[in-house]
Amino acid sequence: YISVYIDDLLIFAKNESEISSIKASLHNEFNMTDLGEVNHNLGMSVRCDYTRRVIYLDQESYVNDILERFGMQDCKPFNTPMAQTKLKPYHVENTKTSPNSQEGEYREIVGSLILCIGGNNVTLHGYSDADWGNNIIDRRSITGYLFCIGNAGPVTWASKRQPTVALSSTEVEYMALSFATQQTIWLRSLQKELQISEYLDEDAQPTTIYEDNQSCILLAMDPVHHARTKHIDIRHHFIRDHVDKEIHLECLPTAEMVADSLTKPLPAPAFQYHCKNMCIKHYDNTITPMTKVSMTELPNE
Repeated sequence: YISVYIDDLLIFAKNESEISSIKASLHNEFNMTDLGEVNHNLGMSVRCDYTRRVIYLDQESYVNDILERFGMQDCKPFNTPMAQTKLKPYHVENTKTSPNSQEGEYREIVGSLILCIGGNNVTLHGYSDADWGNNIIDRRSITGYLFCIGNAGPVTWASKRQPTVALSSTEVEYMALSFATQQTIWLRSLQKELQISEYLDEDAQPTTIYEDNQSCILLAMDPVHHARTKHIDIRHHFIRDHVDKEIHLECLPTAEMVADSLTKPLPAPAFQYHCKNMCIKHYDNTITPMTKVSMTELPNE
């Protein structure tokens, strides 16, 4: 296998002769530099333990670089990133005479943050939730969904305003589930492309999506149109085509719904509880977060 990111390559093989052969072929076609055994890649430190046949990955140096870049070496954590009090949406004028100078820096900070995940369970599962009309300006609701692999943290997530006003909590949850289903189909295709074995079989088990609205689940599983739901945009009803094929719906109590943190500001205890369930942890300076990866294909030395 060859992992490629722009002009950086990682070569994986069962023995040194295969690696040497690949390098020779690449040298014949491209002007390239052989940096030897990997110790850093894409902001990660890489350490190989050949005795235990394990590869250790960590992003400690990357995180420290981010903190130093933005002058936050001595920063202290907040219990929650947003005040629980609802705030009125605002509009910032961005003109040549009054540029929003903080916008670019804010985006750079957000783009620099990365979530480290661990574990070897590749089973995909998701959470879907929505608030209902909490925006005091236009009464449109917020969709929140996230997907995890195994017992690790989220690999993809979204928190965004819905395009239309919903007339009931069932409708707003149904619309959120529609967006989550679209993401599920894409993620399953991606895992199949990556040759993850449990997704190669056409009879692969459906992906579980947890939902806290029982009426929404019943609506998704009921092919009959009712008067109370006939106004819902037809594109959201495509959920029904994928139930028990690509997706499996399960009801989860609202108190356990981690996607709730993506739909509205929560009290600090609830927010921290959901973070814990998403495997988002706070590490002090004495602990190095590590991801442990099986190294079964590496030769003994």
